[in-house]
Amino acid sequence: SEYWECDAADPCFDRELAWACRLRDPDASAQHAFAACFGNEPVSATSANEESPPAERVLMADLIAGDRVLSEEGGMPAITQIIVSQHRASQLQSPMLRFEHALGYVSVTPDHVLRLDGRYVPARRGYVGAALSDETLGNVTVSHIRRGRGYVINPITDNGKILAAAATGKPVVAATANSWLSEVLLSQYPRYS
Repeated sequence: SEYWECDAADPCFDRELAWACRLRDPDASAQHAFAACFGNEPVSATSANEESPPAERVLMADLIAGDRVLSEEGGMPAITQIIVSQHRASQLQSPMLRFEHALGYVSVTPDHVLRLDGRYVPARRGYVGAALSDETLGNVTVSHIRRGRGYVINPITDNGKILAAAATGKPVVAATANSWLSEVLLSQYPRYS
């Protein structure tokens, strides 16, 4: 296995390659939103009065505080809210690791936390053959890891997780924090403080 060291980069997603599912309909269920953003078939409006699907796949750079996005709870899609979107106006570039798998990819900084082999760990600890949590919130195997650089974005959610995807393909579960902060964000503490 191969590990990468982090160089004072902020823990973030790649602004130009990271996508999420933003809900448009306040009454949409997580499952219906998931199908609209990541399903194989187009999803129609949920009622005759609607002209658009209940959710849309958007660049994470387009997310703002208050947006409702898809996350994961108990192995199922769940709805969470963006608290703050870090680095929206920044032109900061950082080293990136692009984790490719059979259903797509996710590109993050080395210190960003992903669910690998069933645990939340910094991306720099990832390796070819590791299991990422996939669109069914099961597992897909990392087939290749590419190093590069990219502009950063980091939407922080109220449950500390987000379903992250590429422009096409299926999402994986990612934390919205680095290794030292993820334990707090993934706990119940932020919801009650």
